[in-house]
Amino acid sequence: MASSVIVSVRLRPFLGREKGPAVLQVKGNTANIQIDVEQLYGAPEVAERQFVYDVCFDQETGQETVYEQVGQPILHNCLAGFNGSLFAYGQTGSGKSFSIMGLESDPGIIPRFCQQLMAFVYQDTREEPSSEMRVTVSFLEIYNEEINDLLDPTRPRQKRLYVHQHPKLGVYVPHLTEAAATTAAECTRLLAFGQKIRATAQTNMNSTSSRSHSVLTLRLTQVFP
Repeated sequence: MASSVIVSVRLRPFLGREKGPAVLQVKGNTANIQIDVEQLYGAPEVAERQFVYDVCFDQETGQETVYEQVGQPILHNCLAGFNGSLFAYGQTGSGKSFSIMGLESDPGIIPRFCQQLMAFVYQDTREEPSSEMRVTVSFLEIYNEEINDLLDPTRPRQKRLYVHQHPKLGVYVPHLTEAAATTAAECTRLLAFGQKIRATAQTNMNSTSSRSHSVLTLRLTQVFP
């Protein structure tokens, strides 16, 4: 993909309590939404609005397809030496957690990303392979304007973490836990550990809605001969 920023949208299926025809349809990379437009006289008229994205996924799109088009290009860019970020945005209950994490039987982008990354760590199949790869994991949440280390829940709250910007290191959080990972299972275990202590609360759309923003960072170090 030529652009450095790719915007994708994914439609989720109806929930059991939701009724009525769908007002949003996907055609190629275009999302078409039907809205009621009030008229001076008579009933509202239905009008269609179009929104164009780089990639659109409909309700039938599977997790593997989403990973191949969203997650896999990020992995390839990281192996080429570039930073990559995946930002999930949407209202509670819109399917962010399912797309990013998925289920044990139907994993999302991050578990699939870790699985493929660790496959490269064990066997680099590129034409110019690295002689060594190391992966570390950090996981934080931003809650009530405070940064919490999700891999070190025993950290005293009075020792606050702050975001810093360094001319060489870039944006980073000093003293944030970075745990080494050598297998995809270790990445998943660290992520599951942090997920359990995130701040959650019940909403009308989601019984375990996250009340915070979280940032998972995988740092890849490659050594070439």
